Amino acid sequence: MCDSICINFMVKSKKIGDGERPALPFMFSLTLDEQGELKKRKPPSYVVVSPLTGAKFKITAIASYHDDLPYVVGYRVEANIPACTVGNNAFVQNHVRSASKISLELLKSWLRRNHFSQGSAELFSLESSEIQSVTLTYLFDLKDEISAVRSIDGLLAAGDALFNYSMAPNVCKPVRFYGSGNTKTGYFHHREYVITSYVKRGRIPKSFSTFESKEIEEKVYGKSSRLLRCEIKLHGKWLCRHGLAKPASWHRGKRNPYEIAFSEMRKYFRFDDRLRRRRPRPADLEVLSEFERKIVDLHLSGADVRNHSDVPRLADRKYFSRVKRRIEDLLRIDISIPWGVQTKAALGELEWLFCYRKRYRPSSRFLEHTFTSETAKRAICQLKNMSPIVQ
Repeated sequence: MCDSICINFMVKSKKIGDGERPALPFMFSLTLDEQGELKKRKPPSYVVVSPLTGAKFKITAIASYHDDLPYVVGYRVEANIPACTVGNNAFVQNHVRSASKISLELLKSWLRRNHFSQGSAELFSLESSEIQSVTLTYLFDLKDEISAVRSIDGLLAAGDALFNYSMAPNVCKPVRFYGSGNTKTGYFHHREYVITSYVKRGRIPKSFSTFESKEIEEKVYGKSSRLLRCEIKLHGKWLCRHGLAKPASWHRGKRNPYEIAFSEMRKYFRFDDRLRRRRPRPADLEVLSEFERKIVDLHLSGADVRNHSDVPRLADRKYFSRVKRRIEDLLRIDISIPWGVQTKAALGELEWLFCYRKRYRPSSRFLEHTFTSETAKRAICQLKNMSPIVQ
């Protein structure tokens, strides 16, 4: 199950006549300028409580205007689906279509509780929806909490080496962390997604979780504290580029969208490049031309080969790219980043562990506390039958 989702549900009917426009709940926040003129009109979010668990989620009206009068054309639902259905997100299985269906039923349940007709609720469907962002979660069993925490430090060291080393000291770095020790969380920013890595050890402030008993809670978090948790929040631009903005596109056919998303994380940390950590031996350099060996020697000595006086031909960008690619293919050395930085970026064991096929799957004893396709079906059925729609 995906961890969190932000999805727009648009009114299926495109009618704009005053008598045909559906009556749907919304409110507006108005901002006035110094002269008292309307500066900004924004629909605030409704904070709604899940009828299944008590977890909170948000619904925001999407409005259009006719004769300067606003009316609802859709709603945006933002929810942590595991928290809203099973009460926690310690263990999750990725299933975006289920998350979308539950978001739709949460919206319809909210409309029913606000005494709107069956016709109003049926104005919305999966077919008229579009995912704005979705967070997928991948878990890896490190066998103990210390190893799980160390793996986060390894990812932070690699991210810092690859993305922060050339940044000015006073700018916001794309790779950063909050917390310390066992509570450290790493954030890795990309223009189309954000990767988050941490260990879920138990309840944290401002988060939601509920369990049937303290004993079950201790067992769940006892296991989750051994797991490296990597989440990737995919923004709308990435989803559209990969044809995954519609819930129906998230099916495991010829291409597995969950594996495609996972591959973005491997690319981010350059796991598949298998960057070298040790200096090449003289025998390794024999495959290079004399000029290429000179480039490698300068690079290993700490020189900036792109701007070095002994290699003026590298001022040509295309030539530099060809030399760079050949050295990287043959020696797994990237001459565009300092050698000392590359040795910190190479992760060794994590490259082997961080594999889609090796992700953790919750055992049967935790399935009741895990969001799976089965618990999703149960939640959808409960939401549909929870209360009658007012006619």
